[in-house]
Amino acid sequence: MKTRALLLALAALLLLTSSASGAAPPLPFKPGTYKGTTKNCGNPTTSHPCYPLAFRAAVHPQCRVGRDYKRALCFSKLTAKPDIDMRCADGSYIKGFINSIFKALPRSGIFSEKFGNPGDREEFYVKLTGSIARGYVRKTTSFSRFGGPEETCDSGRVSFTAKRV
Repeated sequence: MKTRALLLALAALLLLTSSASGAAPPLPFKPGTYKGTTKNCGNPTTSHPCYPLAFRAAVHPQCRVGRDYKRALCFSKLTAKPDIDMRCADGSYIKGFINSIFKALPRSGIFSEKFGNPGDREEFYVKLTGSIARGYVRKTTSFSRFGGPEETCDSGRVSFTAKRV
């Protein structure tokens, strides 16, 4: 009788631990709105001013995988197309903007996106850890002035840090 009770208790414990292991692991970051600014800016030794940056990492049904709405994490940049300085090959500067992003966010909290066409490229990278986000934005554009040769202008990687608000 005791053996049977022990076996039933062991089976229940095994069933309980196996169903718990099927659950999704906790997120390495806190979903919510993050706000910050670019780094290494606003001083004479750098080529760019400080750019405010805001984005949201949250559950959204449009970013679901299959029918799983509860784990449908989305990344969306809230800042309305901030200007960013790009240095051209001739040493001059032009302004460009970073477009809005709305994409599925991996549970790892690491988001990397390159988009645009060959003459106008954007790159966005962010790593969310706890309630801090670090990453960079980059904008590259190529064009021809007054029918002359094609020029390329590049912002380089503009790093940022943001905190969950």
